[in-house]
Amino acid sequence: MRSRMILVLMMMVPPTPASAAKLHRCVAPDDALSIQSAPCPAGHRTDWVREVTPAPEPPPTRSNRLRSADAARHTTRHAQPVYRVEAHDPKQAACIAARESAQHTRDKYWNKLDFEDRRRLDEQVRLACR
Repeated sequence: MRSRMILVLMMMVPPTPASAAKLHRCVAPDDALSIQSAPCPAGHRTDWVREVTPAPEPPPTRSNRLRSADAARHTTRHAQPVYRVEAHDPKQAACIAARESAQHTRDKYWNKLDFEDRRRLDEQVRLACR
């Protein structure tokens, strides 16, 4: 009877989070500050130690996964500014149009193009830009 009561009381106490950690603020001999999860190295002074519990991450949802995959796919493409060039020469205009068309095709069908499709796109651009 007594063991059951203890068991019930233990179940009512919320468990401590397993991800609880300590942060250490360390001061180096040259007065440089660092905050780290490991204890301060030898020669450094411990300024303070605090218990921290990180906020739980939200469960992954379909939209979050798609948004992060979409962001990863477009990161390198949008990292550099895109400049439009107005061409007065018809040959240069054809070259620019071929490059834009190839880029549009790559953007639209990025996961469906195989090596041969990409080679054909590059060949069209090469022929237009001779």
